[in-house]
Amino acid sequence: MEGKRMKALLCFVYANGKMGRMANSVEGDQVYLTGEGVTGPFDSEKSGDTPVVKLVKRQIGGREYTHAEPVAQPPAGYTGWMSGGTFIYTSDSRFPSDYPIPLHDRTETWETYERMSQ
Repeated sequence: MEGKRMKALLCFVYANGKMGRMANSVEGDQVYLTGEGVTGPFDSEKSGDTPVVKLVKRQIGGREYTHAEPVAQPPAGYTGWMSGGTFIYTSDSRFPSDYPIPLHDRTETWETYERMSQ
C-alpha cells in the first residue's frame, strides 16, 4: 500500500489526557485513514504533514479485530506496530466502524520489547 495512490478519510486522534501519548510514530491530532473498503474525499498522496495510516482487519481468538497503523514499515531493528493507547474516529459516515478504533503507532527495539515482556 505504501506509495500507492488511495482515497483517504480524515480522522481525529484521541488519547487519555492524564495518561499521555505513548506513541512514537504518529504525531498531531489528525490522520488520513486508507485501506481496503475505506472511501473518502482526500488523496493519500497529498497528505502533506498529516500522517497516513491504513486499516487492518484480522482474526484474533475467532473474532475480527480492527485497528489502524502507519502505512510505513517500522524502522529496522524495531518490533511491529502495537497499541500506544490512542484511538481514531470521525463522525463521517464513511468511517468503517461505529466506534473509535485503536491506533497501533507504537514500536520499540527488540531489546526493550524482550526486557518489558519478562
